[in-house]
Amino acid sequence: YFGFITKHPLLPRFACHVFLSNVSTQPIVESIGRAFKRSYDEYMAFAHPTEDIYLE
Repeated sequence: YFGFITKHPLLPRFACHVFLSNVSTQPIVESIGRAFKRSYDEYMAFAHPTEDIYLE
């Protein structure tokens, strides 16, 4: 089994997602992990941009 919970972006609602597999769920876990990391990285780049500081 592999499961996780998501929150609706606008409404006060949640959803539970559960995967059942006869083989390893490792590929699913890795794929979802990469998607969450990409989303988080894009959010951080937008919400907290880094700027280069030049000292003379």
